[in-house]
Amino acid sequence: MVLLPGTALLELALQAGERVDCPRVEELTLHAPLVIPHTEDVTLQVTVRAADESGHRALAIHSYSGTASSADREWTRHATGLLTHHADTDHRADTHTDACLGGSWPPPGAQPIELGDVYGRMAADSDIAYGPVFQGLHAAWRFGDDVLAEVRLPEEALRDAPAAAFGVHPALLDAALHATALTPQNGDGSTENVAQESMPDRAAHQARLPFSWSGVSLHTAGSSVLRVRLSRSPQHGNAVALTAADEDGRPVVTIESLALRPVSTEELRAAADRTPEHESLFRLDWVSVPVPANAPSPTADRPWAVIGAGLPHLPGLTEHEHVTAYDEPADLLLALDRGAPPPGVLVVGGVAHTEAREYSAEAPGERGTEACEARPDVVHVGVVHTAAVHAAAAQMLARLQAWLGDERLADSRLLVLTCGAVAAASGDDATDLPGAAVWGLVRSAQSEHPDRITLLDFERGTEAEPGQLATALNCGERQLAVRPEGCSRHGWCARHVSPTPYPPYPPWPYRQRVTQPYRQRVPSFRAERC
Repeated sequence: MVLLPGTALLELALQAGERVDCPRVEELTLHAPLVIPHTEDVTLQVTVRAADESGHRALAIHSYSGTASSADREWTRHATGLLTHHADTDHRADTHTDACLGGSWPPPGAQPIELGDVYGRMAADSDIAYGPVFQGLHAAWRFGDDVLAEVRLPEEALRDAPAAAFGVHPALLDAALHATALTPQNGDGSTENVAQESMPDRAAHQARLPFSWSGVSLHTAGSSVLRVRLSRSPQHGNAVALTAADEDGRPVVTIESLALRPVSTEELRAAADRTPEHESLFRLDWVSVPVPANAPSPTADRPWAVIGAGLPHLPGLTEHEHVTAYDEPADLLLALDRGAPPPGVLVVGGVAHTEAREYSAEAPGERGTEACEARPDVVHVGVVHTAAVHAAAAQMLARLQAWLGDERLADSRLLVLTCGAVAAASGDDATDLPGAAVWGLVRSAQSEHPDRITLLDFERGTEAEPGQLATALNCGERQLAVRPEGCSRHGWCARHVSPTPYPPYPPWPYRQRVTQPYRQRVPSFRAERC
């Protein structure tokens, strides 16, 4: 099984953009890996749409294998993106000179990182072997919170495809991405022993492959050696920013944000056999994120406010001298009318937690449970009342509207807390159905106000420490979950690659129940009480 690197798809996007006078890749999202079969040809198609009113052009990259007629071809979508002019970004090489890359190399103060058999460890961790052409990581250094690297095209790559034939050779840029395994994973910026251990943020037998690119500009083409600087992207949370120059220090490429996600070999094998039905199946992956150090806490200049019921236990938060508790949003607005300073952070509960209520067997219009116990074809299971879900969503909608509509709160961050609303770790059950509805509603609001709202979920029964709240606000993620192992995670939407058409039905704690006036019969199915 041969995998085409994501950098090759980026090169296609850059080349296409150059031909339509939109040389900047504003964004490129990879949807499916391109696995090259051993016995069939692969046809690639790059489609660029007409420019919209702002001059942006949509791009898509598809492929199909074999020699089927056009009517029988099954195209797989591998990437979609957006190409732009450089109207808002000056792409001339002389405007992107990085003093770190353009002077003496490595720069003074850079600390060498021992690579050892880095490609052997990468192969052991991911079951992906990197051929000689893709083993271009030559040296690496730690430079403050950043990682510097030198990558070179091996002789085999130069013989098969000279660097001058590309904007930036895919194997060369791919080697630069291998240094992302050396970027700091801890809040203190430490990378010690990173190169000597298995790759960070990765389960066994998983590779970290490019998932999305943002703000990619090519300045100089045809380089065979790169000086690379990698840093955490300040605008995109757990993503990295990349700047590269040639061996003379001239800028080659800048990438404002690059996100990677773990991909298992099973997913790659399934990608080779993907059918059109799989294109519409998705799942939510949760990926560990580093915990930043020295998260900000409430201060006199930036106080916090806590509103309403439904909050997980917060020991010590409401007793903090710069935290004020309010019963309802109206109480906060009244305090603002009276001259109280607007809170820098507003903490609200996603739902007022109540015990799950079952329908009474003696309720009007319902038959008792006794008649159903002997009927294996009748579903009769107690569930959380749907009114609780509707009430939680309505309450949160009202709070969002009040908060977003008040100009005095324009600089406030909203932190929405839930308990058990999402299944974020192995063995997790989403036990809070109203909270799950709140997550869906707040996610929609986040799409319109991406930098103002953070969702944070705790496991039911655990205590939420005030420091965890501050850390969540400081790590740059919109949706997080904290579990007993202490890991914060954020969700990625990934394609489901099970060889079966649909994933197996999991043991959800919620079951359907028909209440009035008839009971639903489902042949050969017997539900169990939650």
